[in-house]
Amino acid sequence: MFLAFATAIIVYVVGTSVMVGVVSVDGLTQPENILTPVASVADALVGPRGVFLMTVAAILAFSSVTNAGILSASRYPMAMSRDRLLPEGIGRIGKHGTPYLSILLTVALILVFVTFLDPTKIAKLAGAFLLIMFALSSLAVIVMRESRIEAYDPSFKSPLYPWLQLAGIAAPFWLIARMGGLTIAFTLGLIAVGAVWYVVYARDRVVRTGALFHVFANIARRHFGSEHYRFLELSEETDSLDNLVLRGFAIDLDDSDGFEDAIRNGSRLLSGRVSISEETLAEDFLKTAAAGLFSVSPGIALAHIHLPHILESELVIARSRRGILIAEDDPYFGGHVPDAPVHAVFLLVAPKSNPGHHLRILARIAGRIVEEDFLSKWMSAKNVDGLRSALLQDASFVSIHLRRGDKTEHLIGKEIREVSLGEGCLIISITRDGLRLVPRGSTRLKEGDHMTIIGDPGKIRVLTEAYAV
Repeated sequence: MFLAFATAIIVYVVGTSVMVGVVSVDGLTQPENILTPVASVADALVGPRGVFLMTVAAILAFSSVTNAGILSASRYPMAMSRDRLLPEGIGRIGKHGTPYLSILLTVALILVFVTFLDPTKIAKLAGAFLLIMFALSSLAVIVMRESRIEAYDPSFKSPLYPWLQLAGIAAPFWLIARMGGLTIAFTLGLIAVGAVWYVVYARDRVVRTGALFHVFANIARRHFGSEHYRFLELSEETDSLDNLVLRGFAIDLDDSDGFEDAIRNGSRLLSGRVSISEETLAEDFLKTAAAGLFSVSPGIALAHIHLPHILESELVIARSRRGILIAEDDPYFGGHVPDAPVHAVFLLVAPKSNPGHHLRILARIAGRIVEEDFLSKWMSAKNVDGLRSALLQDASFVSIHLRRGDKTEHLIGKEIREVSLGEGCLIISITRDGLRLVPRGSTRLKEGDHMTIIGDPGKIRVLTEAYAV
């Protein structure tokens, strides 16, 4: 960016110096030259042919700038459509990969403004809009930093925080105030229209738990204690189980594995995440089991422990296709022998410092596995990614296995950036030869890959039907 700025400055400074040297400052400020300084200089140097060439060059340059402006401006309605702040059809992508309705809407609005409004006033209003966006971007940096969200880990951090951001908020509004009454009125009107539009149209269509809630929670924690911000934590529980399942471990047990084998296999996977030895974890889980394992449904067992030093919960889900038989003399389930073989084992570790969160996660797991269709979906899952999908409360997750000779064959050999899965869907991982890869745009898909995709439930259902997962 700095290189681009430097290039533009050099070109403009040199060009302006040449113009002043040819025509002089007084000549450039004459009424007949003030709006067309470059053409006036060309006329002085070459004559009418120079004016013609400069006019053609100006039209071509203006066309490219206009095209770039339309493409960039059309991203606003497209993004708002995807966020359900505008009708969803506006963000629709055409066969050429462009948001054609958003572009057409943008062009139509530009034509209306250019036809009926003064161009110099339009420039001021457009400048005011960009200044507002700059101010909001600076505000967003403060909000994201103060939220203390663990996932917020930018590769670049601006210096002089927060003074640089506060200056970035104040300066645009100072400039708007200097641009005159029309620009001030436009800014206030834009804010008012946005607020009214949100209340009338968007509020009932959008449910958000943004970083700003975390800022309020931190303030409440400092001033009023933990109980006064608990309602903010509750708003985050909707996504907690889904995130836990997606980043957790899923395994298929051997038919010969018993309940203790399931515990030890899960403890081996968890030990690397929580920095505790496999033996210690297994012992803690087995002690919990001996004290009375939390069994909430026939064929399903769930064991959970607290750890003092971890920051977030971790989960292992394990399936036994054959079923684990619990004998009466086995020291599990607190002496209560399950009526049916155990096909699903869940191992949960949670921070000891947040027992409320732990209990809510347990409640969500229990609420899912007691549903009538859970065990049938669990047993019919074709792979371990299918186990995750069975546990999620909606169809927001799917695994696609790439094979020759079926509907997925055309995906083999393509890069991720070339794969169109539809709006609202994201490839979050690829399992290849037993290893889980983090996909990038340049990652090339191979036969045998398992793609893990999350997204809008409706779009996931379409993918499931299309690829017969």
